[in-house]
Amino acid sequence: MLERCVNSVLAQSYTDFEIILVDDGSTDGSQQLCFKLALQDKRIRAAHIRHAGASAARNAGLVLSKGSYICFLDSDDYIAQEMLERLYSHIQNLNADLASCRFSIEEGIEQLFEPASGEVNVLTPQEAFEKMLINDNLCGYGVSPGTKLVRRSILTDPYPILFPEDVQFGEDTMWVTEVLSRASRVAMDKSVMMRYTYNCSNSICRNASISTRLRHAKWKLNYLREHGYTGNVIDHIKAEEEFLINQLLISGI
Repeated sequence: MLERCVNSVLAQSYTDFEIILVDDGSTDGSQQLCFKLALQDKRIRAAHIRHAGASAARNAGLVLSKGSYICFLDSDDYIAQEMLERLYSHIQNLNADLASCRFSIEEGIEQLFEPASGEVNVLTPQEAFEKMLINDNLCGYGVSPGTKLVRRSILTDPYPILFPEDVQFGEDTMWVTEVLSRASRVAMDKSVMMRYTYNCSNSICRNASISTRLRHAKWKLNYLREHGYTGNVIDHIKAEEEFLINQLLISGI
């Protein structure tokens, strides 16, 4: 899957980019593959860190990066050929700090991307966060950093916004709230231009316990209430919380 992810970036219609591959202490041959790929294209650099999780790998990649715009992808993500070009043009043309597309979940069979719809809206950070949280089960904007291109200055000034390395589930939500707190305008492209594989056996998202998911739902609900959110997004997260409570009761944990 790593090679598929990298190939989807190399195939981009926008070609002025750098790829930083951070191997997180893997034991499955990924480290060797990272350095092999780096030898094949001068735009690719590879680094190795001790095993510390996805957040640590992303943070290391941010430190090593030189570009003015940042996108984080996991090894089981892959992106449409026009994604970087479209998101970059939205930031430039609409004076946005962040641009996001929609994702879909691949369930066992690799799918082709549908043609881009072309529809894009500029939202406030609060409006954007609501759209990121309210998805159906298989498609939406989501909080995943893989659907987002962000101005580097938003991520680094006045201090770096890093992924919390002590959190194993929900770190994307925590990260995106910090990013949006610095943004003024967010471009939201309705096109589905990123896919990821949910049924990957070692997926944290797939394997998180009900109690872990419930704690994260409570965190989201508290955050939304503290920051003045009302209406549909509150109802959506409350329904998620209630569903997880029922699942916990059924499981007898």
